[in-house]
Amino acid sequence: MELPCTHKCCLHCLRQCILQNPSQKVICPACNTVHKVPTNWKTVWRYQPLNTTVQHWEPKQDQATKIVINFVESSYYKYTSSAQRIKIKAVKEINNPRLQADFEKCKRTLGYTNIIRLLHGTLPHFAEGIALEGFRIPTSFERNPENDAEGELKFGKALYFSYGKKATEYGKNTLVLTDCLLGKVQEKNQSELKLTPKIVHERGYHTIHYENSSEGPVNQEWAIFRTDQCLPVFIIDYELIDANDVIENALVDEIKTMNYLSPDYILLQQALFGTDNQCKAVLKLIGDLAHQSPPHSSIITRQLLSRIGSMKTNLLLNHQNETIRILFLRALWLSGREDEPLQIFFYQQLGPNNLIESLISGYADVSWRACGVLANMAAYIPEIRSILTTPHVVVRFKALLQQGVTTQDKLCILTIVNLLANISSTEYTTMKKEKDIQNYMNDTLMDHPDTEIQEAANRFFCNLIGKGIVTPDWKRAGYNVTAVAPDLE
Repeated sequence: MELPCTHKCCLHCLRQCILQNPSQKVICPACNTVHKVPTNWKTVWRYQPLNTTVQHWEPKQDQATKIVINFVESSYYKYTSSAQRIKIKAVKEINNPRLQADFEKCKRTLGYTNIIRLLHGTLPHFAEGIALEGFRIPTSFERNPENDAEGELKFGKALYFSYGKKATEYGKNTLVLTDCLLGKVQEKNQSELKLTPKIVHERGYHTIHYENSSEGPVNQEWAIFRTDQCLPVFIIDYELIDANDVIENALVDEIKTMNYLSPDYILLQQALFGTDNQCKAVLKLIGDLAHQSPPHSSIITRQLLSRIGSMKTNLLLNHQNETIRILFLRALWLSGREDEPLQIFFYQQLGPNNLIESLISGYADVSWRACGVLANMAAYIPEIRSILTTPHVVVRFKALLQQGVTTQDKLCILTIVNLLANISSTEYTTMKKEKDIQNYMNDTLMDHPDTEIQEAANRFFCNLIGKGIVTPDWKRAGYNVTAVAPDLE
């Protein structure tokens, strides 16, 4: 907030001063000037660090604005192969002396000067808060706290920065161009979902840089764990245009209000390969519908995938946008969990090898969702089970199981153990040789305090011992040879 004397103070402190002073006057702590508090003081005294908006289409753009537009557009198109285009609507410069001072102090404190300029995707109202108060470390592990369907943040509670294409996966229609002081950087090619600033700082790092060679540079990003390492310098408002020159929101709104009893398959198919947000809207519709009306979700999923064919289906499975991959796997997981014909269709349409590629993704949220889809298939389709016993796949199962146990992620544990039990129902000879997994499950899960996890582990060992045949005693105890993955949500 900015007082009439031009001195600044935070909103919280000013509110406390006003509440404690019944005369409706406040004294500036810097110069002792007495100010009468106006009725609309939050608006009148609001500090405005944003300079006048410069529109993209103005013929006279200053040099700084041209540089910003070029940075966003070039980094966006460099890493995208889709037909969607980005249109910069406005650029707003941020001038906040307090944040600048904090940034300079951080440089001295950390003793580093390795600064790079990156983009942070967000929502418009959050961008305004960043300009006023600076960045804030998220309080949730979810990518989207309002909708957990999109999975968890790759490195837990951190601030995420990247180049143009990747940055647009976060938030909507707003980017914050930021000078990022990296400090000591840890290089990683695998996610670690439950990190916090405390954990990372205790390890001696300030930033994590993620780049997975199998994915290429498109998904590289930087996770920063101190707010004063990040100086916001420009806010960019943008919109995405699809291949048909339609602003994405028009199609997204149609999808959100579509009657699932009479779906428009032409529109849904267009959206699947339109902008990223149009594609996400379709996949969210299918996944959400699996809870609301499973039969209709199964029908729409089958019809839509049949229309686009196997090749395009696998383009979704290997999409460069990780959120789309997560939402597609979620839709496959939730659709037809109890529908054997649909699982057979998925098996024929996708092929197990493409799901195995997702299984070995560097992003754990992609990997264990692929496990869920495979668990459902393996519950019904014996042919897939032998394919899932190859050494590199089994090693990945164990790594994901260990991550789930370490983070106490019940859903992840149940999914992987159910999958292993399903495989063992016919591939018990091969799975008996996997002593590492057997010993690990015996040590960590057989006496687990959660009875569902105990039962899942018991099913695995029952299939190994009984060679896929449930004895009468085990039947009376409620054991089945196979089980689908648990409900994702």
